Amino acid sequence: MNFFRSAFSKLFSIKLSIFLFIILSVSMAVGTFVENDFGTETALSLVYKSRWFEVLWLLLILNLTGGIFLYRLWREPSVLLIHLSFLLIFSGAVLTRYSGYEGTVHLREGEEKSYMISYDPYISFVIKKENQSIKYEERFYVSSAGGNFFSKRFNIGSSTLSIQLVDFLPVADIDLVERSDGAPVALLKIKERGKDFKKYPFKDGSSLKIGRVSLFFNKKPSVDEPYIHIYVKDNSFFIGSNYPFLVFDPQTAKKDKVKGYMRLEKGKLYAIGGLVISVEKILLSGDLHIKPVFKPVRGENDLSSLIFKVRYEGEEKFLYLLGRGISYRGIPDRINIKDVEIKGLWGSKEIKLPFSLYLEDFVMKRYPGSDKVSSYESHVILRDGNTEIPYVIYMNNPLKYRGYRIFQTSYDNDEKGSVLSVNYDPGLIPTYTGYAVLFLGLFINLLRRVKN
Repeated sequence: MNFFRSAFSKLFSIKLSIFLFIILSVSMAVGTFVENDFGTETALSLVYKSRWFEVLWLLLILNLTGGIFLYRLWREPSVLLIHLSFLLIFSGAVLTRYSGYEGTVHLREGEEKSYMISYDPYISFVIKKENQSIKYEERFYVSSAGGNFFSKRFNIGSSTLSIQLVDFLPVADIDLVERSDGAPVALLKIKERGKDFKKYPFKDGSSLKIGRVSLFFNKKPSVDEPYIHIYVKDNSFFIGSNYPFLVFDPQTAKKDKVKGYMRLEKGKLYAIGGLVISVEKILLSGDLHIKPVFKPVRGENDLSSLIFKVRYEGEEKFLYLLGRGISYRGIPDRINIKDVEIKGLWGSKEIKLPFSLYLEDFVMKRYPGSDKVSSYESHVILRDGNTEIPYVIYMNNPLKYRGYRIFQTSYDNDEKGSVLSVNYDPGLIPTYTGYAVLFLGLFINLLRRVKN
């Protein structure tokens, strides 16, 4: 009995409280240095979103809660309020971590969306064998300083399929290599409205959605919305769509509007639904080649790669998931091992919003007589059922609605599109209440000292 009393008093002691607060302060300071040297995602992976950091918070909450009863703090109102304030602040942090989320909405003028792209990156796998389908998803932050770990096993019929992370390339370059036993592969350069060209690799039978347009490579289209279909016939590549698309030849400056299909040619530009597509490299029989690039800092358009080893019934293959982690959709990869198909993706995901945002106009303001930008704002309409709220979002003037806060973040190069940041934080009220209770407790304590 004495042992439990001793353990109880030590767990809820003031000495442990001070020690835990020191550890928390040092951890957050270390996290700041890690973020400065290795980036935000590394700091999230190693410190702020790590399991040990969660345990530290839990110990603090238990310590402060038990201390209230151990020391009967209701007899000291000011000290009780200070303890309660920290509990409120910590509970707000827990709500933010497990119930809150944030992301971005990219809108073009005249466009409406009811979803956002998450800030947090995820690893997701879809495993299919005949009538069996397994879907797996996990929030996953990558550390450029090392220490990344992922290993999962899945039961497929009477066998086991394992997926293990074996390497991380902070900067990866994509290329195609010819292989006699290969399959059709392509490396396309794709440009969205107001953005720069980016490289996208396509394997035989793969598909990808960019904006409102789906792209299918040597695979039958499976959607009714706008799509681009590239396929092989008679040892040649063809491109087509269910909507008319434009073809531009930079050498002759000739433009053609095409309905149906035509031969895919390198050097020409194909435009549909706000996308412009050109061929970087394409092979009838080849494979993707992902290699590391040694650079001190990853550039804005550089991609990283997670490399996974997939094992099934004695056979091994590799998945190369390209992306950038935070706030980037990622490029999927697909492999087949025997009679099992595995699709993988590393990146942000779509999160449904309880309302939609429509961009009426994006306005850029400049200083008189100068091209220097002074401010920019988005004229939007928030639609929720029969409710319509017109609003102008600009710096330090967010749109607040049903617990969501929508900020102006960035814009497209052609000044016809806007990037909005969406934040949903149910821990905000408990956190602010905690600070108010903390100041009240300190004020009462100060008054008591003055009287004494």
